[in-house]
Amino acid sequence: MISVKDYQAVKETLNKYLEAGKQGKSEIMKPAFHKDAIMYTSADGNVSGGAIQGLFDYIDNNPAAPEIKAEITSIEIAGNIAYAQVESDNWHGERFSDMFLLLKDNGDWKIITKVFYTN
Repeated sequence: MISVKDYQAVKETLNKYLEAGKQGKSEIMKPAFHKDAIMYTSADGNVSGGAIQGLFDYIDNNPAAPEIKAEITSIEIAGNIAYAQVESDNWHGERFSDMFLLLKDNGDWKIITKVFYTN
């Protein structure tokens, strides 16, 4: 049975990601990601991405984005796996659709995959 506590924990994990973007500090989001997490996109029809360190580097090497408006639009949980979608507006002037896969790791929800689309 999936508990309200699990939904809240997934939201808290995703909020670390969003808060890091607002403040421009990857150390805020790092605990939300599994150490072997990956990130991909398919801009112009070409798949690109890799280790999540690329996201951390982007966050640390670009200005903070306190004007981000974001909404967690869905969370689906089955046992110790979860899928979530986040829609973000005005992240450095861009609109993003992010989809996350998460696993429960020693009681903590960790993002293992982030796939994004720039609208």
